[in-house]
Amino acid sequence: MKKIYRIQLIFLFFLSLIGLSGCNNLIDISSPGITQSAIPSNQTDAIGLVTGCYSTFMDYDQTEGVDNWVEGWFCQWLVAEECGDDIYKGGDSHGDFQAEEDLGYFKTGYNNIIDWKWRKMWIGIARCNKAINSIPSVPGMDATLSKRLVAEAQFLRAYFYFELIRNFGDVPIITTTITATDVNQPRIAAKTVYETLVEADLVAAAATLPQKSAYASADAGRATRGAALSLLAKVYLYEKKWSSAFTTAQTVIDEGEYSLESSYRNVFEVDNVNGKESIFEVAYSGNQTYSFGWVGANAIGSRDDAAWGWMQPSTDLDREFETGDPRHKMTIIHDGDTFVDGWGGQPYAITALHSNQSPYTAPYKYFIPKSKRVSNNWLKQNYNLELIRYADLLLMYSEAALQSGNQVKADWALEQVRARARNQSATPATVLPAKSGITLTDIIHERRVELATEGHRFYDLKRWGIAQQVLNALPAKIATYPEASYIGAKGALYQSPRNDLFQIPPTDVSRAGWTQNPGY
Repeated sequence: MKKIYRIQLIFLFFLSLIGLSGCNNLIDISSPGITQSAIPSNQTDAIGLVTGCYSTFMDYDQTEGVDNWVEGWFCQWLVAEECGDDIYKGGDSHGDFQAEEDLGYFKTGYNNIIDWKWRKMWIGIARCNKAINSIPSVPGMDATLSKRLVAEAQFLRAYFYFELIRNFGDVPIITTTITATDVNQPRIAAKTVYETLVEADLVAAAATLPQKSAYASADAGRATRGAALSLLAKVYLYEKKWSSAFTTAQTVIDEGEYSLESSYRNVFEVDNVNGKESIFEVAYSGNQTYSFGWVGANAIGSRDDAAWGWMQPSTDLDREFETGDPRHKMTIIHDGDTFVDGWGGQPYAITALHSNQSPYTAPYKYFIPKSKRVSNNWLKQNYNLELIRYADLLLMYSEAALQSGNQVKADWALEQVRARARNQSATPATVLPAKSGITLTDIIHERRVELATEGHRFYDLKRWGIAQQVLNALPAKIATYPEASYIGAKGALYQSPRNDLFQIPPTDVSRAGWTQNPGY
């Protein structure tokens, strides 16, 4: 999809200027990009409108012409990691990006980050609604393309609603172009939203979207049938519809569009765009004129690599890996490691201005070798962020199979993931032994080490119903870790049901007459 972003750069820049004011509304109703005044009149406009739906994932949107990375997707994604037990916010002090740390310690359920986590999804939904409702009426449209574009928007709308539900619970169902009278609709039970909108959108999208292999190279990265089915399987997993999750994931596996990369590291290589394991990823252009690049490399990288050090893998995660698991080395960089790409065998330095942890760590999955960085601007890297990949799908399938009573399939899927890791070891006969008769505990472990720092762990803990148990136990473990003096009681304040959801922006609750989420 990088080519799409480059080709339509001007249109994307326009879209990044609209619909993103800091007003006290669900969205900015006056923005021309999300009202009837901007209905596409030709095929080019229709394609651009759907590209604008994808642009909701951009890291930098622009409010009144000013870059505000807090509004971007990266900041929303980082919340999921900060609130779990795999990482902690390093930086140079507790006051360095205090808002993120306060969320991670559960000192608050609302601040400007959460405000945009809520608002940004509605902006995406508004754009999708316009595409879904207007594209079928565009004159002169190729019929097949028209249907595909609508299906892409349905997939994206389902994704945005999925994000809203798992972060905020009950939400309004809005499927029309949003006007000033639409935003005050009542909240609908999450179960109903899942079943009547999210599932329906994904079923419809899967029935229309092409397979990944059917797209022309210029359209690589757009939503596919496999992406719709994979997200549907995940939604079923969240709903505990085990049989539906199992059969849906089985369909993705049987259709054979995806496979595991032979190299775990290759999944995250900056130049392995839309690789064979990628089911859906966010594309960034790395453009040097506008801020459309991935900002994560700057925010979470080592301070000694001119970055901010906001995502230090924890000792708790460090000790979760089995002895000899190659994924350990390919997930966490430790201070002084010499294998890091682009350092020519020299020790990679990871420090902070204060004594956060010793030895210091940094996430390796998002590390961009010096030779592959775009110019010298960390904020504009063309790194694509994986949201759904085949290993995740296999582990969802394993879990659904186990919960459905199919032990054989559960064991098989888990083994696919472990075998890939094992085969990268120098001693595959002695590490990561195959497991049979696996339990949910095995799946919890495997999801943690396979998907570490990818934004899944906190949501997994919540949907398994063990978030409070795991996070409340964290301070006692931290007390024995090197970072004890810095991160202390992280996780101690988590209480269910309060912290199972974030707080909905109070201005929207007051205006719409909603009941706030429990505990706030």
